[in-house]
Amino acid sequence: MSNANRNKGNGYERTLAIRYRELGFPDCVTSRSQNRRLDDAKIDICFTNPVAIQAKYTKTAPNMHDLLGEMEGACSRLPEVKGCYPVVYHKRANKGETVTLLASDFEEMLTMHRNH
Repeated sequence: MSNANRNKGNGYERTLAIRYRELGFPDCVTSRSQNRRLDDAKIDICFTNPVAIQAKYTKTAPNMHDLLGEMEGACSRLPEVKGCYPVVYHKRANKGETVTLLASDFEEMLTMHRNH
């Protein structure tokens, strides 16, 4: 990965951390600054329970199935994110952002929202 691409990705992670702090997660930080174990588990943003966040700033979409699968494993074994929903933010220059999660997690969230 080139330095320019790494810098874009790191900047996107910092931007998301700021947005999450503004959304009411005051302790939110990037895992690079906080927790190497989470960073290695493909989780880029810390202290955002009930979601575990991976940030991608790429020209092409990453393999979401593989990425969410890795994150799902981390969410079942690492205490810092145990029980969290794995979520991938994907940003593409001049195209905006998308958020991807497992269909079963999305449906569970809908059910909880509907029953609330």
